[in-house]
Amino acid sequence: MRKPKTIWSPFRQQQQQENGVQGGRRPAIGERAPAADQRVTNAEMIMLGSNFDTNSIIEAIQRWIPPSHWLMDTFFPYDRISDSDLVQLEYYLLGRMIGGFVKPEKRGIARPRKPFQSTVYSPPTVKLTRDLDAASLAKRRIGRTQYEGNNSDSEILAEDAMELTNEIINLHEWMCSSLLFTGQLLIEDYDDRVLIDTITFAGVPQRINVLPADYWDQPNVNPFRLIKACQRLVTAAMGDSANIICMGSDLADAFEENPEVKDQFNKLWIRQGILSPHALEDEPAVYQLGDYRGVPVYVNETTYTDRDGVTQPYFPPDTLLVGSTKQAGLMAFAACYQTEPSTNTAEAIPGKYVPQFWVDHAQDTRRFRMSSRGLPCLHDAQSYVIAKAI
Repeated sequence: MRKPKTIWSPFRQQQQQENGVQGGRRPAIGERAPAADQRVTNAEMIMLGSNFDTNSIIEAIQRWIPPSHWLMDTFFPYDRISDSDLVQLEYYLLGRMIGGFVKPEKRGIARPRKPFQSTVYSPPTVKLTRDLDAASLAKRRIGRTQYEGNNSDSEILAEDAMELTNEIINLHEWMCSSLLFTGQLLIEDYDDRVLIDTITFAGVPQRINVLPADYWDQPNVNPFRLIKACQRLVTAAMGDSANIICMGSDLADAFEENPEVKDQFNKLWIRQGILSPHALEDEPAVYQLGDYRGVPVYVNETTYTDRDGVTQPYFPPDTLLVGSTKQAGLMAFAACYQTEPSTNTAEAIPGKYVPQFWVDHAQDTRRFRMSSRGLPCLHDAQSYVIAKAI
Protein backbone atom coordinates (compact mmCIF):
# COMPACT_ATOMS: atom_id res chain seq x y z
CA MET A 1 0.00 0.00 0.00
CA ARG A 2 1.38 3.37 -0.99
CA LYS A 3 1.63 5.88 1.82
CA PRO A 4 -0.05 9.22 1.04
CA LYS A 5 2.18 12.24 1.10
CA THR A 6 1.52 14.65 3.91
CA ILE A 7 1.95 18.37 4.07
CA TRP A 8 2.70 20.56 7.02
CA SER A 9 -0.31 21.75 9.01
CA PRO A 10 -0.58 23.96 12.10
CA PHE A 11 -0.57 22.08 15.38
CA ARG A 12 -0.84 22.61 19.13
CA GLN A 13 2.28 21.50 20.96
CA GLN A 14 1.53 21.58 24.70
CA GLN A 15 0.27 25.14 24.48
CA GLN A 16 -3.06 26.89 24.46
CA GLN A 17 -4.19 28.87 21.46
CA GLU A 18 -4.10 32.56 22.34
CA ASN A 19 -4.90 35.25 19.77
CA GLY A 20 -3.73 33.03 16.97
CA VAL A 21 -0.32 32.47 18.59
CA GLN A 22 0.69 29.25 20.23
CA GLY A 23 1.33 30.05 23.87
CA GLY A 24 0.28 29.23 27.38
CA ARG A 25 1.52 27.37 30.41
CA ARG A 26 3.16 23.98 30.09
CA PRO A 27 1.21 21.12 31.71
CA ALA A 28 2.66 20.34 35.12
CA ILE A 29 3.89 16.87 35.98
CA GLY A 30 1.05 14.80 37.36
CA GLU A 31 -1.73 17.04 36.02
CA ARG A 32 -4.64 15.21 34.44
CA ALA A 33 -4.99 16.03 30.78
CA PRO A 34 -8.42 16.56 29.17
CA ALA A 35 -10.14 13.40 28.04
CA ALA A 36 -9.77 14.47 24.42
CA ASP A 37 -6.03 15.01 24.82
CA GLN A 38 -4.78 12.31 27.16
CA ARG A 39 -1.03 12.33 27.54
CA VAL A 40 1.26 9.35 27.98
CA THR A 41 4.29 8.66 30.12
CA ASN A 42 7.76 7.58 29.01
CA ALA A 43 6.96 3.87 29.09
CA GLU A 44 3.70 4.34 27.17
CA MET A 45 4.93 6.71 24.48
CA ILE A 46 4.28 5.36 21.01
CA MET A 47 4.43 6.63 17.50
CA LEU A 48 0.97 7.33 16.09
CA GLY A 49 0.66 4.93 13.19
CA SER A 50 3.51 3.84 10.98
CA ASN A 51 3.67 6.99 8.85
CA PHE A 52 6.92 8.46 10.20
CA ASP A 53 6.53 11.97 8.88
CA THR A 54 7.06 15.20 10.80
CA ASN A 55 3.37 15.62 11.67
CA SER A 56 2.97 12.11 13.08
CA ILE A 57 6.05 12.35 15.26
CA ILE A 58 5.06 15.81 16.55
CA GLU A 59 1.61 14.46 17.45
CA ALA A 60 3.29 11.77 19.53
CA ILE A 61 5.61 14.26 21.23
CA GLN A 62 2.62 16.43 22.10
CA ARG A 63 1.10 13.56 24.06
CA TRP A 64 4.25 12.91 26.05
CA ILE A 65 4.69 14.52 29.49
CA PRO A 66 8.30 15.81 29.60
CA PRO A 67 10.47 15.44 32.70
CA SER A 68 10.40 18.16 35.32
CA HIS A 69 13.13 20.78 35.31
CA TRP A 70 12.86 23.01 38.34
CA LEU A 71 14.36 26.30 37.17
CA MET A 72 12.55 26.32 33.84
CA ASP A 73 9.24 25.18 35.30
CA THR A 74 9.44 27.63 38.22
CA PHE A 75 10.73 30.83 36.62
CA PHE A 76 9.90 30.29 32.92
CA PRO A 77 6.69 28.23 32.92
CA TYR A 78 5.11 29.74 29.80
CA ASP A 79 5.83 29.04 26.13
CA ARG A 80 5.61 31.39 23.17
CA ILE A 81 6.11 29.92 19.72
CA SER A 82 6.90 32.04 16.68
CA ASP A 83 6.27 30.91 13.11
CA SER A 84 9.28 32.85 11.82
CA ASP A 85 13.04 32.96 12.33
CA LEU A 86 12.75 35.61 15.06
CA VAL A 87 11.39 35.85 18.59
CA GLN A 88 10.73 38.97 20.64
CA LEU A 89 12.40 39.16 24.03
CA GLU A 90 11.07 41.83 26.34
CA TYR A 91 11.24 42.17 30.09
CA TYR A 92 10.04 44.97 32.28
CA LEU A 93 11.18 47.10 35.17
CA LEU A 94 8.00 47.21 37.22
CA GLY A 95 8.17 48.43 40.82
CA ARG A 96 5.84 50.74 42.69
CA MET A 97 5.71 53.98 40.74
CA ILE A 98 3.45 56.51 42.45
CA GLY A 99 1.08 58.81 40.63
CA GLY A 100 1.02 62.61 40.99
CA PHE A 101 -1.46 65.44 41.36
CA VAL A 102 -2.08 67.98 38.59
CA LYS A 103 -4.03 71.19 38.25
CA PRO A 104 -7.57 70.66 36.92
CA GLU A 105 -6.85 72.56 33.70
CA LYS A 106 -3.90 70.30 32.79
CA ARG A 107 -4.30 67.38 30.39
CA GLY A 108 -2.46 65.02 32.69
CA ILE A 109 0.94 63.53 33.36
CA ALA A 110 2.43 61.55 30.50
CA ARG A 111 3.20 58.00 31.56
CA PRO A 112 5.04 56.18 28.74
CA ARG A 113 4.39 52.50 28.27
CA LYS A 114 7.92 51.32 27.57
CA PRO A 115 9.53 48.00 28.41
CA PHE A 116 12.79 47.98 30.29
CA GLN A 117 14.42 45.94 27.55
CA SER A 118 13.03 44.81 24.21
CA THR A 119 14.80 43.16 21.33
CA VAL A 120 14.06 40.87 18.40
CA TYR A 121 16.44 37.95 18.26
CA SER A 122 17.15 34.88 16.18
CA PRO A 123 17.59 32.02 18.69
CA PRO A 124 20.52 29.61 18.37
CA THR A 125 19.82 26.25 16.78
CA VAL A 126 20.06 22.87 18.50
CA LYS A 127 20.23 19.80 16.26
CA LEU A 128 20.69 16.32 17.68
CA THR A 129 20.95 13.40 15.26
CA ARG A 130 20.81 9.65 15.87
CA ASP A 131 21.22 6.88 13.31
CA LEU A 132 19.93 3.31 13.33
CA ASP A 133 21.37 0.83 10.86
CA ALA A 134 19.88 -2.54 10.00
CA ALA A 135 22.55 -4.48 11.92
CA SER A 136 21.93 -2.52 15.11
CA LEU A 137 18.19 -3.09 14.80
CA ALA A 138 18.76 -6.85 14.85
CA LYS A 139 20.76 -6.60 18.10
CA ARG A 140 18.27 -4.50 20.03
CA ARG A 141 17.03 -6.83 22.78
CA ILE A 142 17.15 -4.64 25.88
CA GLY A 143 14.40 -5.74 28.26
CA ARG A 144 13.51 -8.80 26.16
CA THR A 145 14.32 -12.49 26.47
CA GLN A 146 15.92 -14.59 23.77
CA TYR A 147 12.50 -16.00 22.91
CA GLU A 148 10.97 -12.64 22.08
CA GLY A 149 11.31 -10.77 18.86
CA ASN A 150 13.44 -7.73 18.21
CA ASN A 151 12.32 -4.21 19.01
CA SER A 152 10.48 -2.70 16.11
CA ASP A 153 11.79 0.40 14.42
CA SER A 154 8.80 2.37 15.71
CA GLU A 155 9.61 1.53 19.35
CA ILE A 156 13.25 2.52 18.90
CA LEU A 157 12.17 5.73 17.19
CA ALA A 158 9.99 6.53 20.21
CA GLU A 159 12.95 5.97 22.54
CA ASP A 160 15.18 8.15 20.36
CA ALA A 161 12.58 10.93 20.35
CA MET A 162 12.33 10.87 24.15
CA GLU A 163 16.08 10.78 24.74
CA LEU A 164 16.93 13.55 22.28
CA THR A 165 14.10 15.71 23.63
CA ASN A 166 15.41 15.15 27.15
CA GLU A 167 18.85 16.38 26.11
CA ILE A 168 17.33 19.52 24.59
CA ILE A 169 15.30 20.16 27.75
CA ASN A 170 18.50 19.76 29.78
CA LEU A 171 20.11 22.40 27.58
CA HIS A 172 17.15 24.73 28.09
CA GLU A 173 17.47 24.24 31.84
CA TRP A 174 21.14 25.23 31.56
CA MET A 175 20.13 28.34 29.59
CA CYS A 176 17.64 29.30 32.32
CA SER A 177 20.36 28.80 34.94
CA SER A 178 22.87 30.89 33.00
CA LEU A 179 20.37 33.73 32.56
CA LEU A 180 19.34 33.74 36.23
CA PHE A 181 22.82 33.62 37.72
CA THR A 182 25.02 35.41 35.14
CA GLY A 183 22.62 37.50 33.04
CA GLN A 184 24.05 36.21 29.77
CA LEU A 185 24.16 33.17 27.50
CA LEU A 186 27.41 32.05 25.87
CA ILE A 187 26.49 30.19 22.69
CA GLU A 188 29.35 27.88 21.63
CA ASP A 189 29.55 25.29 18.90
CA TYR A 190 29.42 21.90 20.61
CA ASP A 191 32.15 20.24 18.54
CA ASP A 192 34.48 23.11 17.65
CA ARG A 193 34.02 25.08 20.93
CA VAL A 194 33.88 28.25 18.85
CA LEU A 195 31.95 31.14 20.40
CA ILE A 196 29.00 31.77 18.09
CA ASP A 197 27.26 34.53 20.01
CA THR A 198 26.84 36.15 23.42
CA ILE A 199 23.31 37.06 24.50
CA THR A 200 23.30 39.61 27.32
CA PHE A 201 20.30 40.61 29.43
CA ALA A 202 20.93 44.12 30.77
CA GLY A 203 20.16 44.65 34.44
CA VAL A 204 20.10 40.93 35.26
CA PRO A 205 20.67 39.67 37.89
CA GLN A 206 20.17 41.79 40.98
CA ARG A 207 22.99 40.88 43.33
CA ILE A 208 23.85 41.49 46.98
CA ASN A 209 27.56 41.40 47.75
CA VAL A 210 28.25 39.57 51.01
CA LEU A 211 31.51 40.16 52.85
CA PRO A 212 33.55 37.04 53.75
CA ALA A 213 33.08 37.87 57.44
CA ASP A 214 29.29 37.53 56.91
CA TYR A 215 29.42 34.15 55.18
CA TRP A 216 27.07 31.62 56.71
CA ASP A 217 29.87 29.27 57.74
CA GLN A 218 31.45 31.96 59.93
CA PRO A 219 30.73 32.19 63.69
CA ASN A 220 28.02 34.52 65.01
CA VAL A 221 26.44 35.03 61.58
CA ASN A 222 22.66 34.97 61.30
CA PRO A 223 21.59 33.77 57.82
CA PHE A 224 18.10 35.22 58.26
CA ARG A 225 19.43 38.76 58.09
CA LEU A 226 20.52 38.19 54.50
CA ILE A 227 17.28 36.38 53.63
CA LYS A 228 15.18 39.24 54.98
CA ALA A 229 17.32 41.80 53.15
CA CYS A 230 16.76 39.89 49.89
CA GLN A 231 13.02 39.67 50.51
CA ARG A 232 12.76 43.40 51.12
CA LEU A 233 14.84 44.20 48.04
CA VAL A 234 12.53 42.14 45.83
CA THR A 235 9.43 43.71 47.37
CA ALA A 236 10.78 47.25 46.94
CA ALA A 237 11.99 46.64 43.37
CA MET A 238 9.01 44.86 41.79
CA GLY A 239 6.17 45.75 44.13
CA ASP A 240 5.35 42.16 45.05
CA SER A 241 6.41 39.88 47.87
CA ALA A 242 8.99 37.14 47.42
CA ASN A 243 7.42 33.69 47.47
CA ILE A 244 10.45 31.44 47.03
CA ILE A 245 13.79 30.95 48.77
CA CYS A 246 16.32 28.58 47.24
CA MET A 247 19.97 27.80 47.90
CA GLY A 248 22.70 25.61 46.50
CA SER A 249 23.91 22.40 48.10
CA ASP A 250 26.96 23.79 49.96
CA LEU A 251 25.06 26.82 51.19
CA ALA A 252 22.24 24.57 52.41
CA ASP A 253 24.75 22.56 54.47
CA ALA A 254 26.01 25.75 56.10
CA PHE A 255 22.43 26.89 56.66
CA GLU A 256 21.35 23.69 58.41
CA GLU A 257 24.48 23.58 60.57
CA ASN A 258 24.36 27.24 61.59
CA PRO A 259 23.61 27.65 65.35
CA GLU A 260 21.48 30.73 64.69
CA VAL A 261 19.26 28.72 62.37
CA LYS A 262 18.83 25.93 64.90
CA ASP A 263 17.94 28.47 67.57
CA GLN A 264 15.53 30.34 65.29
CA PHE A 265 13.55 27.18 64.49
CA ASN A 266 13.63 25.84 68.04
CA LYS A 267 11.36 28.38 69.72
CA LEU A 268 8.60 26.91 71.83
CA TRP A 269 5.92 29.59 71.44
CA ILE A 270 7.08 31.89 68.60
CA ARG A 271 8.22 30.28 65.37
CA GLN A 272 9.40 32.16 62.31
CA GLY A 273 9.14 28.88 60.42
CA ILE A 274 9.68 25.16 60.61
CA LEU A 275 12.28 22.78 59.20
CA SER A 276 10.78 19.58 57.78
CA PRO A 277 13.04 18.45 54.93
CA HIS A 278 11.60 16.31 52.15
CA ALA A 279 12.26 15.75 48.45
CA LEU A 280 9.82 17.10 45.90
CA GLU A 281 7.79 14.37 44.25
CA ASP A 282 8.33 15.65 40.70
CA GLU A 283 11.98 16.68 41.14
CA PRO A 284 13.84 14.27 43.46
CA ALA A 285 17.04 16.39 43.46
CA VAL A 286 15.18 19.45 44.81
CA TYR A 287 14.40 19.39 48.52
CA GLN A 288 12.07 21.58 50.52
CA LEU A 289 13.82 22.21 53.84
CA GLY A 290 10.78 23.91 55.35
CA ASP A 291 9.53 27.47 55.37
CA TYR A 292 10.45 30.87 56.77
CA ARG A 293 7.80 33.55 57.29
CA GLY A 294 5.46 31.38 55.29
CA VAL A 295 7.82 31.24 52.28
CA PRO A 296 9.09 27.78 51.23
CA VAL A 297 12.84 27.19 51.53
CA TYR A 298 14.37 24.90 48.88
CA VAL A 299 17.77 23.43 48.17
CA ASN A 300 18.49 22.62 44.53
CA GLU A 301 21.01 19.83 43.91
CA THR A 302 20.12 19.02 40.30
CA THR A 303 23.05 18.38 37.96
CA TYR A 304 23.86 17.74 34.32
CA THR A 305 26.77 16.17 32.44
CA ASP A 306 28.70 18.58 30.22
CA ARG A 307 30.38 17.72 26.91
CA ASP A 308 33.59 16.72 28.75
CA GLY A 309 31.70 14.17 30.85
CA VAL A 310 31.94 16.26 34.03
CA THR A 311 28.96 16.55 36.35
CA GLN A 312 27.98 20.19 36.86
CA PRO A 313 25.26 21.77 39.04
CA TYR A 314 22.45 23.81 37.54
CA PHE A 315 22.24 25.84 40.75
CA PRO A 316 25.55 27.33 42.03
CA PRO A 317 26.33 25.51 45.31
CA ASP A 318 27.35 28.69 47.18
CA THR A 319 24.44 30.89 46.09
CA LEU A 320 21.17 32.06 47.64
CA LEU A 321 18.23 33.05 45.44
CA VAL A 322 15.18 34.87 46.78
CA GLY A 323 12.50 35.81 44.30
CA SER A 324 8.91 36.05 43.22
CA THR A 325 7.39 33.74 40.62
CA LYS A 326 4.17 35.75 40.39
CA GLN A 327 5.54 37.59 37.34
CA ALA A 328 6.55 34.43 35.50
CA GLY A 329 8.89 34.42 32.52
CA LEU A 330 8.61 32.34 29.38
CA MET A 331 10.49 30.24 26.84
CA ALA A 332 10.36 31.81 23.37
CA PHE A 333 10.73 29.38 20.45
CA ALA A 334 11.41 30.27 16.82
CA ALA A 335 10.55 28.10 13.85
CA CYS A 336 13.02 25.50 12.60
CA TYR A 337 13.80 25.52 8.89
CA GLN A 338 14.20 22.09 7.33
CA THR A 339 13.24 20.05 4.31
CA GLU A 340 10.34 17.63 4.41
CA PRO A 341 11.23 14.35 2.64
CA SER A 342 7.59 13.52 1.91
CA THR A 343 7.09 16.72 -0.09
CA ASN A 344 10.70 17.57 -1.08
CA THR A 345 10.19 21.14 0.05
CA ALA A 346 11.92 23.40 2.58
CA GLU A 347 9.55 24.68 5.22
CA ALA A 348 9.56 26.79 8.40
CA ILE A 349 8.09 24.51 11.06
CA PRO A 350 7.01 26.22 14.30
CA GLY A 351 7.36 24.18 17.47
CA LYS A 352 9.29 23.55 20.62
CA TYR A 353 10.88 20.29 19.47
CA VAL A 354 10.83 19.68 15.73
CA PRO A 355 11.68 16.15 14.46
CA GLN A 356 13.11 15.07 11.13
CA PHE A 357 13.03 11.47 9.87
CA TRP A 358 14.53 10.04 6.72
CA VAL A 359 16.04 6.80 5.44
CA ASP A 360 19.37 6.39 3.68
CA HIS A 361 18.59 3.33 1.57
CA ALA A 362 22.11 3.09 0.17
CA GLN A 363 23.51 2.47 3.66
CA ASP A 364 20.43 0.75 5.16
CA THR A 365 20.30 3.44 7.84
CA ARG A 366 17.42 5.31 9.41
CA ARG A 367 18.40 8.83 10.45
CA PHE A 368 16.46 10.80 13.04
CA ARG A 369 17.03 14.39 14.11
CA MET A 370 15.45 16.61 16.76
CA SER A 371 15.81 20.38 16.46
CA SER A 372 14.86 23.28 18.70
CA ARG A 373 15.40 27.04 18.83
CA GLY A 374 14.44 28.36 22.24
CA LEU A 375 15.45 31.24 24.49
CA PRO A 376 14.38 32.01 28.08
CA CYS A 377 13.06 35.47 28.86
CA LEU A 378 12.13 37.02 32.20
CA HIS A 379 8.99 39.07 32.64
CA ASP A 380 10.35 41.33 35.38
CA ALA A 381 14.08 42.00 35.55
CA GLN A 382 13.88 42.64 39.30
CA SER A 383 11.74 39.69 40.33
CA TYR A 384 14.63 37.99 42.14
CA VAL A 385 17.97 38.65 43.82
CA ILE A 386 20.99 36.41 44.34
CA ALA A 387 23.85 36.44 46.82
CA LYS A 388 26.99 34.38 47.32
CA ALA A 389 26.97 33.56 51.02
CA ILE A 390 29.70 30.95 51.52
